[in-house]
Amino acid sequence: MTTLKVDQDKIRDIIGKVVRRFARSRKNPAPRWTSMTTAP
Repeated sequence: MTTLKVDQDKIRDIIGKVVRRFARSRKNPAPRWTSMTTAP
């Protein structure tokens, strides 16, 4: 049960980071983000 809780917390942190990056890219599309996404 404890491991599940830790996993959920980690997943939430990761999702939060991704969402923040997405929001930033949408508001201010940085060249880094575009290059990373377009790069093969």
